[in-house]
Amino acid sequence: MPTESSGFQFLFSHIFEFSFIPALIAGLANAKFEHKAAQYVWLVPTIVLAYKFVTFPIPPRSVLDGASSVFPKFSAAFHQYFAGDFLIAEYRDWGDFWEMIGSNPDMMRGMTQLQVTAPFYAGVGYCLTAWLALRFQVLQKLVERAKSGWPTSPQSL
Repeated sequence: MPTESSGFQFLFSHIFEFSFIPALIAGLANAKFEHKAAQYVWLVPTIVLAYKFVTFPIPPRSVLDGASSVFPKFSAAFHQYFAGDFLIAEYRDWGDFWEMIGSNPDMMRGMTQLQVTAPFYAGVGYCLTAWLALRFQVLQKLVERAKSGWPTSPQSL
């Protein structure tokens, strides 16, 4: 059991926030350009995640365990790509770092989420904001509100 949490544990435990929120901001910034293709950014990461999810390898629990049961595979794949609760200790030197990478399954699970799940979160956040901005003309309304709220002359201050 790790005695203290590490930066990796913090990063992997907050991967949704670190990928989704910046993507929301970037999607809002894209509203200025009004690219309709921005609404479809989620497709490629979703296809990659779905492929990884469906082809997730799970070793059979016994010789008698057949491929008829899909729920253990679904549960294991869901845990691999979406679950939190990482236990990763802080490393003190490069030897500890490389030993931790090789021996801690949570480190590998976190890296998998960073490489596969985080782009999915970012793609969804980006296209959601881009779609909302295009649909409801959010940027134009913000500009109009800012212009009407700002004083136009020094005498009105």
